[in-house]
Amino acid sequence: MLSDHWLVRREAKHLTAEDAGAGADPRVAHERYRRLRSSQAVQVALDMHDITDAVRVAQAAADAGADLIEIGDPLIEAAGLRAIEQVKTAVNDTPVVAEMMSADWGRDQVVLAAQAGADIVQLIGPATAASVRAAVDAGRRLAFPSSLTPLPTAATDG
Repeated sequence: MLSDHWLVRREAKHLTAEDAGAGADPRVAHERYRRLRSSQAVQVALDMHDITDAVRVAQAAADAGADLIEIGDPLIEAAGLRAIEQVKTAVNDTPVVAEMMSADWGRDQVVLAAQAGADIVQLIGPATAASVRAAVDAGRRLAFPSSLTPLPTAATDG
């Protein structure tokens, strides 16, 4: 709980909540996300290249009551996964969506985004069915909410 790293503090808080009996069910995050999807929600996309500006916009959006903060692929490309860490630290309890372009390594992107602190990972772009399955399996293993809606493409295998 006294660590300088926000992710360690979050995990310690989660473990403390589990010990108290609250939050022990991994379906809680899924249910929270499902409820957001079933209603109107404000999601602010940080599709920019400057991390300092992105953190400032994210803080303002969270303070104004945005339901979700999306770290867009352009920001992740420009600043790397530290963009997820810095924005998550800045917005605290507002769920963070990591939107990442993926073709072949969706599973690895889900794991990396989770390690950086994303609450939700959204993979965009063409991908094989095998890549999508691997990403979904990784998300389930890490207790990410899922809203998979596959679109038929020439790249899918069935």
